[in-house]
Amino acid sequence: MLTIAFIILSASMIIIATVDVPFQIWDYTKQLRMTKQEVKDEMKQTEGMPE
Repeated sequence: MLTIAFIILSASMIIIATVDVPFQIWDYTKQLRMTKQEVKDEMKQTEGMPE
């Protein structure tokens, strides 16, 4: 009985992990992206103000 419960628990955790890990990677890379305004501001800082 305890063995069956352990197998069910392990399988459940594996299923959750197969969904959660790709989502966490996607969310992390999404947070690292810069907005268009941030890109413009950084270009102005590195290249100087165009005159």
